[in-house]
Amino acid sequence: MKAIKLLVATMVIGLVLSGCASKPTVTKVADTTKPVVTQKVTEPTQAELDAKLKSVAVKADFVKLIGHEAENKDLKVKVTGKVSVVDTSKNTELFDCFQLTEKIGNGYGMYTIINMLSIPVKEGDTVTAYGTVNADKTANGGIGITSTVIEK
Repeated sequence: MKAIKLLVATMVIGLVLSGCASKPTVTKVADTTKPVVTQKVTEPTQAELDAKLKSVAVKADFVKLIGHEAENKDLKVKVTGKVSVVDTSKNTELFDCFQLTEKIGNGYGMYTIINMLSIPVKEGDTVTAYGTVNADKTANGGIGITSTVIEK
């Protein structure tokens, strides 16, 4: 009886050890995926983007924009006026900015121009700024225009 138990135990140990020592079976699967064809996408140049912005921008209407910034969010506009305050400290906005005052009939409209490309301007310059209307009022409570094109 001891001999049979010993024989069974030896067989079990042999099977366990042979299972541990065997190499894993690797099954190769044929690659059936087709190669991906990539097309080179060319991004527009800054000059092309500027030209497009200038072609679609409408003259900013201060009276229609003030108090309705959210409704006019991302409206592409152009505004011409005199630079009055230049802030390059980035204390009031994330980028350089300046106040642009536009003569409207007997009054004035004031815009905060966020100067995305830090185009140099100084107080007293007359410029035309092209950009998009911001949804929120600026830190000083006015209309904000994020601009990438500023012409003197």
